[in-house]
Amino acid sequence: MILVVDSGSTKTDWIAVDAKGDTLFSTQTLGLNPQVLSSAILKERIINNFDLYQNRKKVTHLYFYGAGCGVDSPQRRIRRVFEEIFTSSKIIIKEDTYAAVYAAADIGEKSIVCILGTGSNCTYFDGKDIEQRVTSFERSKKRLATNKQVQLIEENAKWIKSAQDDQELSMSLDAYIAEMELREKENERFEAIKEYDNQLNYASLKDDLRLMDQDSTMREQHRRWHKTLAKDVYVEEAIQILADLKMNNIRPSKVAKIQD
Repeated sequence: MILVVDSGSTKTDWIAVDAKGDTLFSTQTLGLNPQVLSSAILKERIINNFDLYQNRKKVTHLYFYGAGCGVDSPQRRIRRVFEEIFTSSKIIIKEDTYAAVYAAADIGEKSIVCILGTGSNCTYFDGKDIEQRVTSFERSKKRLATNKQVQLIEENAKWIKSAQDDQELSMSLDAYIAEMELREKENERFEAIKEYDNQLNYASLKDDLRLMDQDSTMREQHRRWHKTLAKDVYVEEAIQILADLKMNNIRPSKVAKIQD
């Protein structure tokens, strides 16, 4: 049995065919966008469908074309979910734009194919291959891969997870002290995360500024919020992405304004 799946953020259409291409059944589930849904929700939406759950072991090939599958991490997430459910199947996962191209364009015909749904997307088909011309995303991945602050945050997350999973403590006092000292040194290394400053300036909305003149609590909340934003490396990266997209309100002076 072959499953062909076209998924957006709102709904997912499934069709099962046999080796001859004859339809065995078709069904529908809620959207399966791995960029916005957890593994648990993705799995629940699939196994709650009677047809899919009943035939899960009969599926030999699964072709999934879905929104949110253009990035490695979400694609791996939904692949793991599929592997848990369709245990005997070969799984192919691609962006939803591929299904649109396959359905709308002929081989050899250069086309720009668009999707209009809960979210919209477009792609260029040169007659042979599909090309997503979104250079800002590739630039962002390269910046994040070499960003020392991001690397430190990821190392810290792994260190915390390792410490949480470690359920053993030495009964030797010397070994225990040595272990605690090592953890303390690691903790000190990650203190640099709190000291980070993205060097961006933040300004509240004019309406908020008027309210803050009369409300000291609100003024303090905004001050703390701006302080938190200044320590967020991903805010800085978001500004870089907008700059790549040549947004007019992003200037080289590194001023970020909170706008309505």
